[in-house]
Amino acid sequence: MKHLILAASLLFSFTFPCSAQDLDPQVRFLVHGHFFDPGSRVGVTTWTIKPDITHQGFDTDNQQRTLFVLGLVLRSKAGTNDYNWLEVMPGVLIETDPATRVTKTHRLLNTRAYAKWPGIDLYLENHWRADRLLFSSFATRPFQIAGIHGRYGAETEMVVSLDDKVKGVFQIGPRLSMRLPVSWLNVATVLYVNQTADLVWRTYIKFGK
Repeated sequence: MKHLILAASLLFSFTFPCSAQDLDPQVRFLVHGHFFDPGSRVGVTTWTIKPDITHQGFDTDNQQRTLFVLGLVLRSKAGTNDYNWLEVMPGVLIETDPATRVTKTHRLLNTRAYAKWPGIDLYLENHWRADRLLFSSFATRPFQIAGIHGRYGAETEMVVSLDDKVKGVFQIGPRLSMRLPVSWLNVATVLYVNQTADLVWRTYIKFGK
C-alpha cells in the first residue's frame, strides 16, 4: 500500500503541472553497452545518445545532435549482471544546425557511476566540454503495482557555463521508470522545473544495459 500511494502521488505530480502550464517536451534515445572478458572487472563501455545530453532547448530550435563516447568501465563484481559500475569515456558531440546545415564537432569527457542496493539506486554523471560542465543524478526506489515493476524517485541536472554563450541551468523533478518485458529496453520519464520556473518533460528510451 505504501508503494501504491507513493507511485500515485508521483503520477499526480506529473499530470497536475502538465495541465496547468506549457511544457518543453524532450525525447532522448540512448544506446548503452558493456563488454567484459569472463571473470574480469574491467571492460569497455559505450554510449550513443540522440539528441545531445546537454541540450537546452527551452526557447530555441532543437539542433540535430548526436553524442558518442567510448571508454573503460570498472564493475564491482565479475561474472554477474548484478553489479555496480564506474565509467570513464572520452568522445565527441556532432552538432548540425538545421538552417545552415553546418556541422561542428566538440570533444568531451564523460564519467558515470551507478550503485544499486535492495531499497534504492543512485546514478551520478559528469560531462565536460570546453564551454560547459554538466552534472546530473537520480535516486529511485522500486515499486510493484498489479504485476507492473518500476522505480520512482527524483532527478536533477545542472549546467555550469564556461562560456558567455552558454546558459546556466539548474533543474529538478520527479522521475518514473518502468521495467519492460524485454530486458534490453527501458523507458523513464522526468518532469523538471528549472530556476526560472520553466517546465521540461523529458523521456528517455534506452536500448541495452
